[in-house]
This record gives sequence, structure tokens and C-alpha cells, in this order.
Amino acid sequence: MDIERMINMHMKWKARFETALRQRIWLDAGAIAVDKGCLLSNWLHGEGWARYGFSRAWSDCVAAHSNFHRQAAIAVQQINERFDLPVQEALGGASPYALASQALEKALVRLRQEGRPEQDDGARKGAAVPSSRRVVDGAPPGREHRP
Repeated sequence: MDIERMINMHMKWKARFETALRQRIWLDAGAIAVDKGCLLSNWLHGEGWARYGFSRAWSDCVAAHSNFHRQAAIAVQQINERFDLPVQEALGGASPYALASQALEKALVRLRQEGRPEQDDGARKGAAVPSSRRVVDGAPPGREHRP
């Protein structure tokens, strides 16, 4: 999985939320709050763990991803409750959602920069993912849930 793709995928959420706000579309905040089952979570707890799990950048990325989902769900709740909410208030630069989004992007960039390339994985390359790291929540692996 390409880390750049993960960054782009999660950055597109803001556009989806803006569309929901403009078009008065109700989104499922409960589903958005769950970080397990999205492509990034599956990658982080599978291939990402096998490749980068040794690093602090990986654990920071997992925490940032979880927080991103929490803040996205809160923003969606606000949007669902008040479709006249200014976009800037719900999703703008100083909003908790925007800060969580920026933190996730920085964590992913840091993971890409600090992680060892795949060919240097040594003992971890091909290592089995421990059951405590697997994503098992009923969502099909590799399936992104979309708002």
C-alpha cells in the first residue's frame, strides 16, 4: 500500500463533508467514528505493522488515525445537527477536525520518512501479524468505509 495514497484518501474526507453540508446530506457519524475496517487501518495493522511496527512513527500514526476518525465523527455530528453550519466552523483550519487531519497527514509523512524501506525489513519482512494487531470487526479487509 502506498502511503501517499493513504494521505490523499483521508484528505478527501473534507470534500465529502463539505458536500454533505452544502447538499444537506445526513452522514453516519457512528460508522465514521470507527477506524477499524477502513483501508488505512487495515494497512496499518497488517502490512504497515510488518514493515514499520518497530518505529515510534508507526504508533504515532495509529494514534493519529484513531483521533482523526473521532474528530471526523464529531464534525459529522455537527453537520447533521446543523446544515447551516459554516464550513469553516466545522472543518476549517482551527477546527478539531482540521487539526486531527493535519496531524494524521504529518504522522503518515513521518512514517514514510522514518520507516525502513521494504527491502531492509530483515527479520520483520514476511512476519506474521499478531492476532492482537489484526482488524476483526466484520468489515471486509481492504474495504474503505466512505462517509
